[in-house]
Amino acid sequence: MASCHIKHILMKPTLARVLCAATLVLAAAGANLFSAERDTAGAPALRVGVAPVSPPMVFKDGKNIVGVEPDFARALGRELGRPVNFVEVAWEDLIDALVEKKIDIVMSSISITRARQFRVLFSDPYLRIGQMALVRADEKFRYGLLENSLASRTIGLKKATTGDLLVQHRRRQGAQKRRHRPVHR
Repeated sequence: MASCHIKHILMKPTLARVLCAATLVLAAAGANLFSAERDTAGAPALRVGVAPVSPPMVFKDGKNIVGVEPDFARALGRELGRPVNFVEVAWEDLIDALVEKKIDIVMSSISITRARQFRVLFSDPYLRIGQMALVRADEKFRYGLLENSLASRTIGLKKATTGDLLVQHRRRQGAQKRRHRPVHR
């Protein structure tokens, strides 16, 4: 198996910094979010839409939905005094599910974009990230600049993501896109 090299394109913080920031946010929110039990009997469940295919943010461990965002959702449920039900939705269908009232909230690594803001309201972001590309370590010299990376290459990406939008806007003639649906495990 070839080793991978992470080439940061628009993202400066490392994953460790992101996870550290998320931990600090939780700590700043107060220990009562995780320790205080509220009576949720009779309260309507908070239906949280997730596409559990993006570790460490949201993923499945066996049949359990786990990760940073499910932890945030459970803390929100405790704060609101509502039980939390996770509703698995294909990533590209999350906003439609919210608009159609199949879910109450989305917590599945959705970036705020102008187009999405026309359809739904966003909270203040609890995490800020950017885009990156993963390439084989022995080929990192071939991918120094984004524009050069997109020229006459096949690029794998997740459909309807900000990565997909970035490639659409910066793609030169001849570049091929191959959209992938996440694999649910």
